[in-house]
Amino acid sequence: MVMGLTLGCATGELPLELPDVVNTNNQVYPPDVLVPDVAVVDVVTQDVGPGEEVGLDVVEDAVVEDVGPDSVVEDAGPEVSGCVGGCGAREVCENDVCVDACGTAVCGSVTRAGQTAICGACAGGAPCESGVCVDVCAQVGAQCGSMPWGGSSVSCGNCSGATNCFDNRCAEPVGYRQVTAGFNHTCAIRAQGGGVHCWGANDIGQLGNNAAGTDSNAAVYVFNLSTARSVSSHTNHTCVSRDDNQVRCWGLNSRGQLGNGSVVNAPVPVETTNVFTAASIANGGAHTCARNHSGEILCWGANGQGQLGNGEILAGDFNHVKSIVKLNAQDNMGDNLAIALGSAHSCALRSDQTVWCWGFNQVGQVGQSNMVQAYRWPTKITQIEGAISIASGLNHSCAVNQAGQVWCWGEGIRGQLGNGLTARNHVPVRAEMPTRAVRVVAGFNHSCAIDVNRDVYCWGDNGRGQLGAGLAATSRATPIKVSGLSNVLSLSGGYQHTCAVRSNGTAHCWGDNEFGQLGDRSNTMRNVPVAVSVN
Repeated sequence: MVMGLTLGCATGELPLELPDVVNTNNQVYPPDVLVPDVAVVDVVTQDVGPGEEVGLDVVEDAVVEDVGPDSVVEDAGPEVSGCVGGCGAREVCENDVCVDACGTAVCGSVTRAGQTAICGACAGGAPCESGVCVDVCAQVGAQCGSMPWGGSSVSCGNCSGATNCFDNRCAEPVGYRQVTAGFNHTCAIRAQGGGVHCWGANDIGQLGNNAAGTDSNAAVYVFNLSTARSVSSHTNHTCVSRDDNQVRCWGLNSRGQLGNGSVVNAPVPVETTNVFTAASIANGGAHTCARNHSGEILCWGANGQGQLGNGEILAGDFNHVKSIVKLNAQDNMGDNLAIALGSAHSCALRSDQTVWCWGFNQVGQVGQSNMVQAYRWPTKITQIEGAISIASGLNHSCAVNQAGQVWCWGEGIRGQLGNGLTARNHVPVRAEMPTRAVRVVAGFNHSCAIDVNRDVYCWGDNGRGQLGAGLAATSRATPIKVSGLSNVLSLSGGYQHTCAVRSNGTAHCWGDNEFGQLGDRSNTMRNVPVAVSVN
């Protein structure tokens, strides 16, 4: 580097001999000539006094303007890069130039040339897939509330006017909002006040109206019950979780499934004791489970096949004491979004959108290729990721994933797995849904799904018209559309009948009707939906 070099002679000393300088055109000039745009070489780097040696340095890659014999040469510094100051969020620096690395991507990030470009974020917490913001709500036909997606939650907004949000749909505040089908009876929650209506068989008090022994082919009020939030039936007992987070059950209690510390049947709702704050409820063949707001699951009732998920298989078949579902002897299985119970097996949908099952596995209903007869602890079904809905029938289960596919496993002899075959499968197989599914339900030996348009498709056993497609009493191993039913809000399958609630609050059922379980004031089998009547 050239530092303040003054060129000249001292008295009595020889004059300093300067080298010639060369400009950028390789022209040679004497040192006393003013030269524009020169490259300076071998220039002395210090002031020189009498008798001192002169050292030489070389200045490389420096351009000096108008250098004369008495001029001062300044440091030109290092080469300046074209990306000095940094590039934009969507850019990376390549060959000293900032370039757009995101292209058509509007979200997420891209790594290029060892650098990461941020392409943007999606509004409202929507997920980003392959650089595109996914409209989760549109994909699942959601109009309100929130949806699990990618291990997090996406908001789908609020309902307008007087409509209320239920299961991500805006519904009229009249009629019914949720339905559940048992063995030969049906129950539904009223939209106003949360009261419950039931209809069908009542030989052991499953209608909850304090009139055990008298069936009803029209809807009747459950005795002294209000503010129900969710309702579930499977065989011959029904339970609700209420707005006060308490649980009430009625009907068959031979295995303590009502949870009141006895094995006495109840023709009216009884309080289920020692239950934590219950956000939702699910009934199995003879066991019951509740999920709290923290996602833990508490179960009670029959446990001869490990269906309570507490590590035990009881020789006495049942347990009055409630127990938390555990992953192992030390750890509770928390973070659950939903539960579904079969005859003697149980399944849960967790917040990371994986599916876990436990209990009886004789025909593969736990979804494991290892033919253990009973699983005492929950086991992950590795073939299913991104699940948004689960259901369990008698001895089979199903799930819907984010792609709208339906996967089923377990007993399939009646075609209830929906994959075109009539055979059981110990691991999930894909049902041949012709449209994108958003919800799935399972009857005893048939299955149904709500699609993104809120139409219904069913498959499996059709011995009593429970597929609802107007067909003769033959089973179907692939989904078929239910006739004359649209805008479905809630759906449930029983033994040989199926019921739905539409967003306008009306309830419709089809299939077997021997005990009045269709609620249309008749006992006539129907292979297409009919409207439920209220007494």
